Amino acid sequence: MSAVLDQVPSKVTEEMNQALGKEFTTMEVGVALVQMGPIKALGPDGHQIVDNIMVAFEAMHSLNSFKGRARWIELVMNCIMSISYSVMVNGEPNGMIYPLRGLRLKIQGTYMEWHVLEVVCVELQGIIHQFWWGQSRGVNKVNWLAWKKMCVSKFKGGMGFGDLAAFNLALLAKPGWRLIHESQSLFAKVFKAKYFPNCSFVQAKVKSGCFYIWRSIATARSVLEQGSKWRVGNGECILIRKDRWVPNQANGLIPYPIDGLQQGGSDVASILQYPLLPSLPKDALIWWGTPSDSSCGVLEFVECFETRLCLEMWLKSLRRDRIVWSAPLEGWYKVNMDGAVFANLRKVGVGVVIHNKRGEFLGAMCELLDFGLDVTDAEALAALRAIEFATEVCPFSMLFEGDCLQVIRALYSPEYDASRVGHKYSLARSKLSLFRDFFVAHVLREGNSVAHRLAKFARNVTGSQVWLEHVPSFLGLVFSF
Repeated sequence: MSAVLDQVPSKVTEEMNQALGKEFTTMEVGVALVQMGPIKALGPDGHQIVDNIMVAFEAMHSLNSFKGRARWIELVMNCIMSISYSVMVNGEPNGMIYPLRGLRLKIQGTYMEWHVLEVVCVELQGIIHQFWWGQSRGVNKVNWLAWKKMCVSKFKGGMGFGDLAAFNLALLAKPGWRLIHESQSLFAKVFKAKYFPNCSFVQAKVKSGCFYIWRSIATARSVLEQGSKWRVGNGECILIRKDRWVPNQANGLIPYPIDGLQQGGSDVASILQYPLLPSLPKDALIWWGTPSDSSCGVLEFVECFETRLCLEMWLKSLRRDRIVWSAPLEGWYKVNMDGAVFANLRKVGVGVVIHNKRGEFLGAMCELLDFGLDVTDAEALAALRAIEFATEVCPFSMLFEGDCLQVIRALYSPEYDASRVGHKYSLARSKLSLFRDFFVAHVLREGNSVAHRLAKFARNVTGSQVWLEHVPSFLGLVFSF
């Protein structure tokens, strides 16, 4: 066995092994906290239980209309020899129970009413109204606040009440969204095979006799149509005139014929922000406004408040004047990256610098890009260009550092990113496989000053500029570590 193992190339050097065996530091704990999902535990996510329920009910509905149901039950009964079961008590099985009447297999004809009837929502809403606007001892209560304002989020000055009918419709839209984006799940495969085998979920028609769950999900397609837009990737799937894809338009559509677009107008400027590159992933339908770190807005703030508080205390405990650039391990190279936004130019800049383990300068680049809407685009493009530049200079064992937590978490996450820049992260992750080894880490701005200065300098260049071995003179004292 040892002879076989000797032929396996070693990936972990002795220096790396010693580093991994050291006691963890406060900095490492902080990095681990921010790289973990805000409302998640460690480990892979499981399938949604509700998907299994819908598949089970769909199977029962199909069996009820199956002409050979009696024969199917007979075949199942032939596979059953005896029935017995035990009961778990304090984690241990106790006793064996043998039913005297045997097993009776019956396919029930009833099913869960997935879509709550509108009249039920109205009645429930009326109960809430009565509590606030009803009578007390025959006297009407004072309407201190309009009901619409009471339905506004607490974080925006309202009471947080919701429209139950709209809330129910939103719940129904979630499985519809999974039918679009999780096409390889059992739930999606079953429903597609039965209800829309030759078209997409959006194009599927609701025929008479369909199961109630399917009719309910299809009812919520209007919610998806109103809130989703196309994320432009390689541009092969989008219908320019019909699909919603223009970022600055409320409905995402071009409101006039293409020939009528005015050069220099806001729509033209927005469209030009999209680079059409064959290397980008295909176009994707996303929920416009999804944060790039897959966060959950208010829910994230509430549920991970304690984690954020601990993180803030940890950050405050660090003295920023002690945060400096640190050299990588033996055999590794470090790449620092950063992005900058030039709003007046409607462009973004990226900066990248590479050092070896002794801190010696190997190469740097900065680039002024004509596409990019905001700092989210700038940071995502900086990560992508940093990885591409590193593959050209030294595709060995690379440590990538940046001061944007959003980027670091996106590069680490194996999950599908439905944000506006998710396809850029996907492309960047795919290029990381070109390195012998790689690691991605977060560093505060003070430890990323060289890349930051390079990104700012990009506004002075046309296209891109590269320096190899010789340090750019404009960096000056910023290059001292």
